[in-house]
Amino acid sequence: MPGSGAAVGGPAESGGLRARAPLAGAMHSLVFLCARRLVSYCPGARRALDLLPAELYPVLFQAAFLDGRTLALRDLVGTWPFPVLSFQRLLGHRGRHSLLEEKPSKLCVQAIILAVVAHLRRVLEEPCRGASERRCRLRVLDMTGLQDGDTDRGPEGMSLWSGTVALAKACIEVSKHQSECLKRGSKRRKGPSGTSAALQPVGVEVRADLFVNGTSYGVLRDALQTGAAGPLRLKCRDFHAEELSVAGTVSLLESLEPAGVRRVDLRFNNLGLGGLCAVLPHLARFTDLLSLKLPYSNVDVRRLTAGTDAGLRCLATQLGRLPCLKELNLGSSRLSGKLRQLLGDLQAPLESLELAFCYLLPGDLAFLSQSLHAPALRKLDLSGHDFSENLLQPLRHLLEETSASLLHLDLMECRLTDARLEALLPALCRCSRLRCLGLFGNPLSTPGLKTLLRKTLVLPDLRLVVYPYPVDCYIWEPPRPPSASDHFFEDVVDEERFAAVSAELCRMLASSGRADAVWTASLCRHGALDYFAL
Repeated sequence: MPGSGAAVGGPAESGGLRARAPLAGAMHSLVFLCARRLVSYCPGARRALDLLPAELYPVLFQAAFLDGRTLALRDLVGTWPFPVLSFQRLLGHRGRHSLLEEKPSKLCVQAIILAVVAHLRRVLEEPCRGASERRCRLRVLDMTGLQDGDTDRGPEGMSLWSGTVALAKACIEVSKHQSECLKRGSKRRKGPSGTSAALQPVGVEVRADLFVNGTSYGVLRDALQTGAAGPLRLKCRDFHAEELSVAGTVSLLESLEPAGVRRVDLRFNNLGLGGLCAVLPHLARFTDLLSLKLPYSNVDVRRLTAGTDAGLRCLATQLGRLPCLKELNLGSSRLSGKLRQLLGDLQAPLESLELAFCYLLPGDLAFLSQSLHAPALRKLDLSGHDFSENLLQPLRHLLEETSASLLHLDLMECRLTDARLEALLPALCRCSRLRCLGLFGNPLSTPGLKTLLRKTLVLPDLRLVVYPYPVDCYIWEPPRPPSASDHFFEDVVDEERFAAVSAELCRMLASSGRADAVWTASLCRHGALDYFAL
């Protein structure tokens, strides 16, 4: 038996992940190692499936996915003995790691989709065949949970966009094949009522998070419209759309099955107030909607026009018609002085509110502190605001009101100096459940970061702090740290000096018994945090 982490059996099919590091000790149980050996032998593994109990299918699927055994995956899915195949259940909780977070192989995901298509084609062509054979019992393929925030995914990884396109094309293919089979069947034999006597095939429902832009709009629209009653049906959980017109956005929203949609994310669509007022009425049909993200929507209340007030009233009314809404992102909309008007119609308190670069005024923060949302907020993003004296006191008050519930706080690019952060620390340290703190892009010094670390040791759950490059680690004199939006800011950091600071912070954490906490200047770790993961 090979040792854990080694390549097992014969060479993997194209796209194999033999260099993948071991996930965890629990992954390499004797059963799992045997499963890896079995799936490495194709076509021998295919013949062996007929002799194996159904209980071994999940571990065989995990092994095949881990090692990139695409042929074995197709055989397993093609004879899947359970009604449901869930990525989250099978791949999301092995030991302390998740295969879904480790760049799911494009070839593996495609192999699974192709296996479902092949199964449905067989059923469509010969619906009565195989009564004495093992038949695939798959009715639900749950592909939700594929990560899309990894910028280092590489060409072998499956992005949410490419997964959406692959599923859409599969739906269209199966729908066309169904039409062809029905035409052939109607010519060969007719039932007493004149309709085809062939048995209707059992379909497969695919649950997925969908990502669409202008390039993939057409194929997804066709899949949702033509495949709604077809053998392969798309059911969306989280819907992400970028750079679409108002008409295109509305068309896709109307084509989605309402049940089960928990998030709608419309960004970079340049909708403006008028566009949002045209789109949001179509969200009321999603009765399970928990999260609405509308960043970069080109809303600026500072540019007063004849329809601005009416547009704001319309937007507030439509938000109030989403009774289950828990997360709202209005980032990069200029909402100065209008927060009360926009959030006043909400029926229940928000748990996540993202208002980065919204040009808020002291009155907006004061309203938020007094609102029903403050004591319920678990995630708050106020990045991009200048917390000078005018906003610093309202922010302190807001943190006090959210202290019992707040888990995730972002204050990036807020011009927080050492002195301002120190003034904020008493209120910050009252947030006893805080898990994540984002401070990237603020002009803090090394002594300021050390003070922050020492003072926040009282927060037992604080596990991630994203801090800025200290101002004393920049090469030029006097230090003038650029903003996070500058393209050259990493070039002006003294890497040796910064490495020393980073090591010192790690030593401080270890000596304080907090070696499990992560303090980093990398935004990659920060981007993976999501409201639904809190």
